[in-house]
Amino acid sequence: MELGGSTRFSASFASFRGQRLERRVALVSTEQELSSATCWVLELLGSSARSFSSAEELLASKEAFDLALCDLDLAPPLLEAASDAVPSVVLMCPKRMDKRLVSACIEKGAKGYVSKPLRVQAIRGVLLRYADSEASPSSPSGKSASYERVRSLGSGSCGEVSLVRRAKDGRCFALKEVPIGFLGAAEQRRVLEELRLHKAFDCPCVVRYFTSWMQDDTACLLLEYVENGSLAAEVQRCRAEERQIPDTSIIDWASQILLGLLYLHRKEVVHRDLKTENLLGPSEGRVKIADFGISKRLSGATLARSLVGTLEVMAPERVKALKGLAAGEESPSEYGPESDLWSLGVVLYELATLRAPFEGDAGADLGAQERQRRLIDRICHEKPTPKTPSGRQQRSGHVENLTIQCTREL
Repeated sequence: MELGGSTRFSASFASFRGQRLERRVALVSTEQELSSATCWVLELLGSSARSFSSAEELLASKEAFDLALCDLDLAPPLLEAASDAVPSVVLMCPKRMDKRLVSACIEKGAKGYVSKPLRVQAIRGVLLRYADSEASPSSPSGKSASYERVRSLGSGSCGEVSLVRRAKDGRCFALKEVPIGFLGAAEQRRVLEELRLHKAFDCPCVVRYFTSWMQDDTACLLLEYVENGSLAAEVQRCRAEERQIPDTSIIDWASQILLGLLYLHRKEVVHRDLKTENLLGPSEGRVKIADFGISKRLSGATLARSLVGTLEVMAPERVKALKGLAAGEESPSEYGPESDLWSLGVVLYELATLRAPFEGDAGADLGAQERQRRLIDRICHEKPTPKTPSGRQQRSGHVENLTIQCTREL
C-alpha cells in the first residue's frame, strides 16, 4: 500500500498529546446514566473513576480519592464525616437547585458546584480547579508516540475520519475525530455513547476499536483501518466500469454482515443506520460493520422509538412513525433489532442492481416534505425485487431470495 506524501498533523493534534488529567475520582450519584457517562468522560481525560450510590458507601470503601463529584442531596453526610480520607467535594446540582442547601454544603467544606447535565468542558474544569493531586497533567500513556496523517478518508456531520500511520512501526489506523466543544449535553452524550458501545465490541465482522481520548474539545477514536473504502465505493466503481458484483461475493459479504448483526443484537445493540456507506471493504474478502454514531443499546424487552438514521434504508415500521408524527401522534412506533435486517435487504438490493430500491423524486417542483412523503409511501407499499439491468447476466435465485427475505415487513 502506498503511503507516500504523508504530512504531520497540525500542532493542535500533531501527535495526539491531549492534556491527561491523572486523578482518582469518586462519583456519588443515584442516577445510573449520569454516573456511567461521567465515568467514561473521566477515563477519556486520563482519570480513573468509581461510582457510588451514597456517601456512606464511599466512606465504607476506605479508598483514597483526589476528588468526589457528589449529588447535592447526597453530599451532607460526606461533608460531615470526620475523616482525613474524605476527598475534595464538588456538588452536582440540578438546574433548579436548593440554594440554601448549596450554601450550607459550601460552608461545610464543598469546593464548588457544577450544574447538570454535565458537559465535557465542565468535567475537565473541575479536575483542573479542584482535584487535590500532586500529579501534573501529562501526555496520554500509549499515545505519546506520534502519528502521521496520510489522508482524509471522509467527513460528515459527525466529524472527520483520517488515515494515520504510527511512527514507531508504520502501522495504519483510522482516526475518527468528533468535535464536541460546541455540542449540547444531549449531543455530547450521544458521542460518548458511541465510544462506550464500540469499546465493548470484539467481533471480526465489526470494525475494531483500539483506544480513545480527548484532544482539547475533540473526542478521538483510534479504529481499525479497512482498505478499499466502503461497499458504497465498490458500487460506484462497478457502475463506472459497467460490471456486476458477482453473486458469490454478494452472498459472502451478506454472510459476514449477518454474523456482525447477530453479534450486535446479542449485545442488545441496534445499529439503526446500516447502509453501504457504513460497511467497510471488501479488504481481502472481508467486510466489516462501522459507524455506531446513532446506534442504541436496548435493555431486555425495551424497544427503540427515536427517529434517527437514513430514510432510504429505514424499515417500514420506522418510517410509519414519521407518518404518525406528521399526523399529530404523540408517541412514535417502537422498533427493535429486526429493523437492521430490513436495512441489510436494502444493501443487498443495491449490491445486486447497483442502485437503491427506494429513491425520492428529484423533481425541482417538489418540496422536501412532499419528496419525503412519496419516499415513505414507496417504502411502506412497494415490494421491489432485484431485477438485472438489460444486457447483464441474470442474478441467481439465492441473491434474490435473500433480498426478499430481509425486506419482508414484520
